[in-house]
Amino acid sequence: MRKSIFYTTYGAYKNCGQFFDFLRDHFEYLIFLDLKSHHTAVSDKTKLSVYKKSELIFERKMFTPYKNPPVFLVPLYHFIYVLNILYALWLVRYKVRVKPEFFITSFSIWALGGCIGRVLGWCSKVILWSWDYYPIYKDNPYYIIQMLLEPFEILAIKLSNFSWYASQSNFDIRVKIGQIKDPNNTKHRVVHWGTGGNLTGPTPSNFLNTHKLRLVYFGAIHFEKGLALVVDSVESLLKLTHNNLEIVFIGGGSPFRDELKKKVKDNLHEDYVKFYDFMSGEEFKNIAKDADLGLALFVPIVGGKINFSHYADPAKPRDYLANGLPILITKVPFIYKDIEKYDAGVVLQEFTVDDLVKAVEKYIQNPAKYKEGAYTLSQVDRYDVYYEQQFKALD
Repeated sequence: MRKSIFYTTYGAYKNCGQFFDFLRDHFEYLIFLDLKSHHTAVSDKTKLSVYKKSELIFERKMFTPYKNPPVFLVPLYHFIYVLNILYALWLVRYKVRVKPEFFITSFSIWALGGCIGRVLGWCSKVILWSWDYYPIYKDNPYYIIQMLLEPFEILAIKLSNFSWYASQSNFDIRVKIGQIKDPNNTKHRVVHWGTGGNLTGPTPSNFLNTHKLRLVYFGAIHFEKGLALVVDSVESLLKLTHNNLEIVFIGGGSPFRDELKKKVKDNLHEDYVKFYDFMSGEEFKNIAKDADLGLALFVPIVGGKINFSHYADPAKPRDYLANGLPILITKVPFIYKDIEKYDAGVVLQEFTVDDLVKAVEKYIQNPAKYKEGAYTLSQVDRYDVYYEQQFKALD
């Protein structure tokens, strides 16, 4: 078991890729700063929690700014977060009497807070783990803010002891635009999210057992998730499967969700396309065990610009893999290359109905191969083994 780590991000993302679970189980001391902004009617606050061998031993609420600031206040909010980080590091060092071996965060300015703490002797090593990258476009309402933050991004990459990037695409774009000056330096490393789950082998193929093809989507239902292409493909998929088809969309309400439901109803496809409200991960397991393919159809171009998921490691494919589901995916996030390599799903060559049907046809020709591949990739990226490898590389 390693000694201590200070981890900070927005609380909603703390366990993406089971990272919080890993830290709790593999570090004697886990210090977590849950950064939040809130409405006055909401009591949920930024909070520091210190765990020793998974047991909570110290807790302190911190200053929490109001939610959804005007654009021009965004830099001020990040300055407030840095002050929270420094205060939290001081508390840990002098109240809890622990000096974190590692400080890790997902945002550049927060990493600079860790670097200040390192200079003050409140932590030892800083890891900036860049989860995504937002290209700078002049018509972006945050354009000025992005330009203001750019020097801090470069400085954080330079000053952090280690820089991790959630995908190869994330790393490559930073090299291309000059944020990374020395790409061969071993401090730089591509570290994606790990895969959870407790699979002991490939899950059965629903299609082989029932001769009905079951496609499942789990997550927020928005345009850029590519679900309109699925709805447009229903007629062709019905021909392919001889009407033995079920498509399940699981996600909360949104105007786009309502548009999809209307289109399904207008096309008389309600017997084949089902909509469910948001489910927990545990509830989703019951759906996934009787499914064939998880849908991860990221629209390649959104509003004339590349889908920002291209620079990230989306959790959705890894959620599917954790449940033994092969993935139907577009060539947007870098994980599609591993899905091809391990036959952990099928990849659309183009974002068209014809290519979607061709990809599905590949699956139904050999479902067992893709179920085996999904299991294999889930074990290659199993979070406890994968993250341990990444930390060993820092020794």
